[in-house]
Amino acid sequence: MFIAKSENYRANTRQAATLTARPAILITPEEGREPAILLRSSGQIHGVLPLGEGMRLATEIADIIAAQREAQQ
Repeated sequence: MFIAKSENYRANTRQAATLTARPAILITPEEGREPAILLRSSGQIHGVLPLGEGMRLATEIADIIAAQREAQQ
């Protein structure tokens, strides 16, 4: 498990508040169009995910939330 340093708490929570996900389109090498997800924070693009990778990441996040909530009970 990653442990973030206390001196970075404000910066981490500020950045987390600016993270957004939006619909996107990936243009394939063959000039086709593929639905995707844009990850952005404070106007900066952090990634464009194909839908399968977006589902994988969403599942990982949901599993982490569930496990950490359960550990707190």
